[in-house]
Amino acid sequence: MTHKERFLAAARFERPDMPALEYYYTDVGYAEHGAKLQELYMRYPGDAAPAPAYNFTSRGPDPADFDEDGNYRRLETDKWGVTWEYRIFGRIGHAIGFPLDDIGKLDSYALPPMPLSDPAAFDALKRRAESEDSSYPISHGIPGLLDQMIALRPFEKVLMDLANGEPALARLADVLTDAYLGEVRRALSAGVDIIRMGDDYGTNRAMLISPDLWRAFFFPRLKKIFDPIKAAGKLCCFHSCGQVWDILPDLKLAGADTIWPQLPLYDYGALSERLRGLGLALCMHIDRGELMQHGSPGEVKAETARLFQAFRPDNGGSWFYFEVDQGFPFENIQALAEAIAEYRC
Repeated sequence: MTHKERFLAAARFERPDMPALEYYYTDVGYAEHGAKLQELYMRYPGDAAPAPAYNFTSRGPDPADFDEDGNYRRLETDKWGVTWEYRIFGRIGHAIGFPLDDIGKLDSYALPPMPLSDPAAFDALKRRAESEDSSYPISHGIPGLLDQMIALRPFEKVLMDLANGEPALARLADVLTDAYLGEVRRALSAGVDIIRMGDDYGTNRAMLISPDLWRAFFFPRLKKIFDPIKAAGKLCCFHSCGQVWDILPDLKLAGADTIWPQLPLYDYGALSERLRGLGLALCMHIDRGELMQHGSPGEVKAETARLFQAFRPDNGGSWFYFEVDQGFPFENIQALAEAIAEYRC
């Protein structure tokens, strides 16, 4: 199988020739581990995308972004008008400046153009889908609805708006939905294999809002976005941090083909049974919050074995996911790569 065939087979519950592997190539991983991390990626190639050509001399934190105590802090305002504070190089920041702090400004707020509305960006993606290394699947991502709303407007205010049925928040969600729908259609026209979307709906214990409120507010908008993906026969890969057990069937009904959850929050056996029953494939990642930072290489290998036995990526319906966050000892990164490789022989 090619990398593309293997990855798509895993996501479609078809038996691959070996378990599929997806890397997310993080800047923070390269910044902390440099060329030896790249060598590891090249030694154990993944199936979702090739390792990028990385310029180790030009990528990394700007010295000007460190304060007098050596702490990293960078401020940046994005194209949405959101001001972000970054405390860790290469990782997602925190919104601290909100263009819709006052929801009354919604009527005068203009969304920025979506990436593929730029003809040059569309043509580049189309060329990739048609001619660039076709042995890998071509993906395109769109923002989450809740995640973008809590960037534009403070988190607590968005939750209060949801609880109170604020009409302006519903209008904002509809504007975002229509913008994302247009982006999905452009991506499909360019020839992508996968549309990716992420929205974090849970805490470590439960959902941020009730499942019923989620179904009333988010489900119809997600379904509207996902419908053309399903009509085109392409994959919809969805990510959600937090405990979202209650809405897994709804995500499948809306059109998601795969789920990347915050896996350590779940009982592996129960989750495996539920996802296979739903036909919802699993993006399977090891605990990055504690184990990869503070565990031993032996514990990393043991957990990889536990994941394999619970979700059986050799049978399809799941695949290994590999992301290097800040503070991972290289010994643990290498142990994870070697453990996964044993199942891909």
